Amino acid sequence: MLEMMAQSIESGAGQFPVFESEPLYLRETLVLPYTKGLIFQNAVYQRMGKEGFAEVFRRPPVDMRQILHPEVYFSSGLPANPPLPAGPRGRGYKRIAEGTVGELDHAILLEQYCGKEESQRLSPGWRGGNYALLERRSPERVILLYASEWDNGEDAAQYFRLYQQVLEKKWKHPRIEPPLNGVLTGEGDDGYFSVRLSGSVVTSVEGEENPAAPVR
Repeated sequence: MLEMMAQSIESGAGQFPVFESEPLYLRETLVLPYTKGLIFQNAVYQRMGKEGFAEVFRRPPVDMRQILHPEVYFSSGLPANPPLPAGPRGRGYKRIAEGTVGELDHAILLEQYCGKEESQRLSPGWRGGNYALLERRSPERVILLYASEWDNGEDAAQYFRLYQQVLEKKWKHPRIEPPLNGVLTGEGDDGYFSVRLSGSVVTSVEGEENPAAPVR
């Protein structure tokens, strides 16, 4: 019954043109508390009874994966913490934002650029993700540092392949070199990038100046 209720909420939201015109990320995150959140709370209730309503406040989920997969919540499974790649060599950069990139973020990213089937197949293999934004005022530039860890090397390799599609579609005029030995390089609308596959971890640096340019 809960599954039917959640599906009804998801499909019912499509009746509102304003909702349908919003970006996929906003649509998904707006309804998720009433769909996946409902199913998660029921899973806790089934395990603990009425005490489960207080338990989620005493021990709230640490990330979205625990809500999407209640069994991870019960096992106290914590997200991995993959290290970010090294930042730019030049001076004058300041870290202006940093945080985590969760399973839901990756699921939406993959659905938007690679399709729902690929998203549903691969996103459960997410195990951890981090990002940071570095800014330089003069000359102006913003660089994205990103890292994600996956359940195994095969999942990471699949994501590495799909992330190339993400890069190809998110920029208007990308120039992407063929992957070589687990490294993908090229140039996007806002600078050069490099994506690396190492075991179960995928990292990227996006928005750099020409790598061949002299250090400032």
